Amino acid sequence: MTRAFVAIRPPEPVLDAVDTRTRALDLGSARRAPREQWHITVQFLGDDADVDAVAAVLAGLRTPQGVVRLSPPGPLGNPKRSTVFAMFLVAGGVWLRMLADEVAERVRPLGHEPEDRPFVPHLTIARYRRATNMKAPVAAAGPEPVGEPWTVTEALLYESRRGRGPAEHVVRGRFPLHP
Repeated sequence: MTRAFVAIRPPEPVLDAVDTRTRALDLGSARRAPREQWHITVQFLGDDADVDAVAAVLAGLRTPQGVVRLSPPGPLGNPKRSTVFAMFLVAGGVWLRMLADEVAERVRPLGHEPEDRPFVPHLTIARYRRATNMKAPVAAAGPEPVGEPWTVTEALLYESRRGRGPAEHVVRGRFPLHP
């Protein structure tokens, strides 16, 4: 059993755009997520996931491919008291909810329930230990969407290996979406 989650990952040109937009931002005491961890979680599976069983139930996803685009960065939650600086979706949110619903339906028999809080797809840029007013980095980042829209062609099953420093995210399964 291991810590795992299902996610989508932007293509390299979009990750380059994320890096360009956020690299020079003054995020103060925030701990930045390394580029290798940049993804959008579809379903968190917790610390006791049987990744082989999850991979088996995710085979043959029915959700078609979808087009998404990242927003400019901002706070997750209250802009004056958030602990997560992230990018959200300006396009493709309805599609991603459809994918999340199918994943949740497939993993529910394995004991994985969707979280009680609303589904807010986001790509985490940085985390703060304490609630922080993020108005300055939001203003510095600008209002334009980040990167070009892209077609999501697969969902990924990640194992998250924790230790000293940032967790290592290892792809344990790739699940193609229908064109």
